[in-house]
Amino acid sequence: MNQQISTSSTSNLSKAIKGFNNPSLIILLSNKEKFKEHVEELEKQFPGVPSIGCICTSYSKVSTIENGVTAIAFSGSAGVATNVILELPSMERDFL
Repeated sequence: MNQQISTSSTSNLSKAIKGFNNPSLIILLSNKEKFKEHVEELEKQFPGVPSIGCICTSYSKVSTIENGVTAIAFSGSAGVATNVILELPSMERDFL
């Protein structure tokens, strides 16, 4: 299984998914203002590819992206691993 992670701090999904090639599964981390738009664009760019998305802040070792977008593409045998969560990190969660 191969994994590609890309972000756009300006919330430009086209930029974030530009290098994705034949993904089997996409995870979308978006912001509240652009979530619906990002979902629609992702479905147009990759019709029929399973995806899951949420509204959240993206974290990396060097930065925090609060109003941007992060996309994670899995290719290869990613379909074998769907519907299975192996590990969830522990952190505070706010529920509306």
